[in-house]
Amino acid sequence: MQSSMRGINVIPAQIKELGEVVAVNFIAYGPGIYFLMDHDEVAYIGKTKRVLSRLEEHKKAGKVFDAVFFMECEENHLSLVESLAIHFLKPSQNGDRKYTNQKHAPHTLKSIIDLVKAA
Repeated sequence: MQSSMRGINVIPAQIKELGEVVAVNFIAYGPGIYFLMDHDEVAYIGKTKRVLSRLEEHKKAGKVFDAVFFMECEENHLSLVESLAIHFLKPSQNGDRKYTNQKHAPHTLKSIIDLVKAA
């Protein structure tokens, strides 16, 4: 974890709308979606089975963040929930898909809509 991580307990409204989200501390979590924050903005959204080790990887890679929030998610739904969060919040560090105005996510908005229609 970064030494510059600030103690934060107030979950930003833009993330709170997605469901039950908690501030990350040093307690082990199961699979879920994490939100890297930079100056009160969602900078990056990712999925993981082990959030604390994934955060260490981001730190070593030089990703900039000052707070982290986490939402537990069943493992078989990780890609879909991560995609929905990315398309909804449009975090700056997730990158853009080539030739579209969509953020890079495991599922495109069209494939998500197709999944919903098929259900």
